[in-house]
Amino acid sequence: MRLNFDPYPETTYEARRMIEGMTYEMRVYAVNSIGMSHHSPASQPFVPVAPTSEPIGLHVEDISDTSITLKWRAPERVGAAELEGYGVEYCKEGTDEWVPAIQGLTERSSMTIKNLTTGDKLLFRVRAYNMAGPSPPAVLAQPVTIREIMQRPKIWLPRNLRQTLIKKVGESVNVMIPFQ
Repeated sequence: MRLNFDPYPETTYEARRMIEGMTYEMRVYAVNSIGMSHHSPASQPFVPVAPTSEPIGLHVEDISDTSITLKWRAPERVGAAELEGYGVEYCKEGTDEWVPAIQGLTERSSMTIKNLTTGDKLLFRVRAYNMAGPSPPAVLAQPVTIREIMQRPKIWLPRNLRQTLIKKVGESVNVMIPFQ
């Protein structure tokens, strides 16, 4: 199939509208005022692949004064090349220096990043990787302050206390209620 109909003056050409997962070979012709040359030898067969779409639903699962746990779901579109893993990065608010959370990739869809500095405001992002390279990043909408999040107490009311309790005025009541 011919990719261009007008002579192309450059020595590099980007083929578009290729079908991902199909095998292709390329040949080149030289053209001058006399005519067209014989074609070049065919290239090695290759299969075009596209990066995956970004991971979905990135959110903070847990946070402490020195660590954070992030969770996400797999990308909607992985493409012809299988998913190799995820890269997780973070940077301080106000800078654009992204630091990898781990060396290499993780195959899991969650990660706990440890040894963070208490009080830092950090941005986090996750990219999915395949043979074609990284996907667009999934980024948390807001910077996260690394600190212990205090939670309100939780009270577990036993089933027998969920019913009406009737006592006469002056009688003492001793109720044991577990809490966290």
